[in-house]
Amino acid sequence: MNTARQLLPGVPWFDVPDPASPDLDELAHRFHLHELQIEDTRHRPQRAKVDEYGIYLFAVLKHLHAGDKPLFDDFDVFLGSDFLITVHQGDAPLLAKVCQRVQENHVERLDRILYLLMDLIVDEYLTHLDNSAETIGGWPTLRPPYPKTTEGAPSFAVSKGWEARNSIPHQLCITLAFTHPISL
Repeated sequence: MNTARQLLPGVPWFDVPDPASPDLDELAHRFHLHELQIEDTRHRPQRAKVDEYGIYLFAVLKHLHAGDKPLFDDFDVFLGSDFLITVHQGDAPLLAKVCQRVQENHVERLDRILYLLMDLIVDEYLTHLDNSAETIGGWPTLRPPYPKTTEGAPSFAVSKGWEARNSIPHQLCITLAFTHPISL
């Protein structure tokens, strides 16, 4: 394999920085990946999704590249019981952060590595939201459902200002990573 690399010694996590690489075909053959999902990794952009296919999971995550105008790209993941394959276009500094967290926390399970990857993708969404505070500071936001009304139903309070870390539920940010992004 020329472009694919094993990111951590002893961990069956393979990273392919070029979806057109023949290394992806080699990994697909080795781990019995479906040809339509390989095609999805090569024909970008795809809609965000998670598919279960027999013995593995295939996900298309939306990775945010912040800047003057945020850009999104596909970050594809294949997760099996004995392999993790990440596929993206070009350099991905995000992976160095994932590797660092894996080593710091002594993570060995591949599903936990995928969780750390998703967590960092979500963190980048939150960072962008924090940095956009001045632009959208006057927009009303919904607060989490606290306290409950006398009828027992959640009460949402609308407030001015943008406090992304306090007003956006973590589940919404995870949903953002799996859905088509909207421009802010």
